[in-house]
Amino acid sequence: MGNLKKYYHVTFKSKLSKILHEGIRAGKKRIWASTYGAKLGKLGLIYAHDDWEAAVKWAYKQTWDMNKECFVIEFKEYEENMRCYEPIPGYSYECVKIGNIEPEQIVEAHDVGAKKFLH
Repeated sequence: MGNLKKYYHVTFKSKLSKILHEGIRAGKKRIWASTYGAKLGKLGLIYAHDDWEAAVKWAYKQTWDMNKECFVIEFKEYEENMRCYEPIPGYSYECVKIGNIEPEQIVEAHDVGAKKFLH
């Protein structure tokens, strides 16, 4: 296999315990909302960032938009298992993975202070 690299997945605080125990499971439903309320994401994929600052900004935005506190899950994955794209203005996720992230791949769950964006 190739190089292991760090990636960052944004999730709700309410899902942390399950993720830390079971890993990140590929999406079975779309829960993220765009600014206009449309559901984002495709089924069967895990969305992530390869940039820490972009992940934190997305956590803040989703905390505000969904009014649920978000955390950033740091995990390691082989580069060849991720499909990363150049950031497109207004489009948040830069990387996708087909399949799951196992618990042993998770490095840390980061509280990025998104609670201040709850309303």
